[in-house]
Amino acid sequence: MMQMMTYFPYYKDSEVQVLGMPYADDEVHMYIVLPRKQFGLVEIEQKLTGKQLLAYIEKCSDREEIQVPKFKTEKGADLVASLKKLGMTDAFTDNANFNGISDEALKISGVIHKAFIEVLI
Repeated sequence: MMQMMTYFPYYKDSEVQVLGMPYADDEVHMYIVLPRKQFGLVEIEQKLTGKQLLAYIEKCSDREEIQVPKFKTEKGADLVASLKKLGMTDAFTDNANFNGISDEALKISGVIHKAFIEVLI
């Protein structure tokens, strides 16, 4: 566990702790929402909306001493099923229309999303 004296946006109430960690500058932050209950993550995930997250962020104030573990995580997802569910179906078939890109018949065979986070504080 890394311990450091610095100022990060922080908020807590009876349900959550919220910590904002800056990227290269103070313009962009990654916000970590941690449930206060031992097994409360599912409950928080179900309740957390964009509006609720913004409310947490607005309530954040600076806190001097924090403990954050160093960690690294990577996640990948195939987005084809999700895109088809959203109505983007033709792009994956022989009926796809990509005339503005190429004169050849094109279609999308896969869409992969990858995310990687490494915290070294």
